[in-house]
Amino acid sequence: MKNTNNEIVNTVINSKILYCKNNGIKIHTTVQKNMKKIDDIDICSLLGNLLDNAIEAELKLDQADRYIVLEFLTDDTTMNIFLKNRISEPVLENNSGMGTTKSDFKNHGFGTKIISKIVKKHNGFLDYSEEDDFFYCNIRL
Repeated sequence: MKNTNNEIVNTVINSKILYCKNNGIKIHTTVQKNMKKIDDIDICSLLGNLLDNAIEAELKLDQADRYIVLEFLTDDTTMNIFLKNRISEPVLENNSGMGTTKSDFKNHGFGTKIISKIVKKHNGFLDYSEEDDFFYCNIRL
């Protein structure tokens, strides 16, 4: 179990790790105990949406190929979140607006918008990239 200094964040991260393990997704996480203070709702929404999007992508792959990396590193002034997951097809090339690919677009596609809104609210930096069948998300708050 991962342990930060925030029980709510612990619950989000550990529930996603458990879900991954139960669904054949290898997940490697690095989290620090001391976190820069950001509103619990914002950090949980950010982490939850990032991990939900990565998990959804992994479930499209053969079980042997499923892999996620989450690094959640902080100091007194900066929070760095790095997420890496395998993809079955190019995301940025096929969906540059990062909208939902589901047919029920009225009820889906909010995750990346929520992520962007939270990063902007905290005057942060957000970068998406792809390389060698991996999708990368880097956030600095």
